[in-house]
Amino acid sequence: MKKYLEDDHLLTMLGFSGYIWAGSSRGNVYIFRMDNYELLKTFNGHKDGVCCLCSMLDMYIISGSQQYDTSIVIWENEQTTDDGNRTRL
Repeated sequence: MKKYLEDDHLLTMLGFSGYIWAGSSRGNVYIFRMDNYELLKTFNGHKDGVCCLCSMLDMYIISGSQQYDTSIVIWENEQTTDDGNRTRL
């Protein structure tokens, strides 16, 4: 099954807790369900492409951006079910 994102390209992905977290060239972080690949949420996390995603302590996802932004954002894993906050470093 293929999923297309209009006007965006995925650069990195991470399978975590039943979801696929994907970072894009436009600085977005997308969350897809693993069971049916439905796009669950989209976060505008960075001003440049997301170059890496990693999990930490089964509670957080960390995303890092490319050279024009160079930020790190810590996402709470609960954001897949509610509108929790993010922490920008």
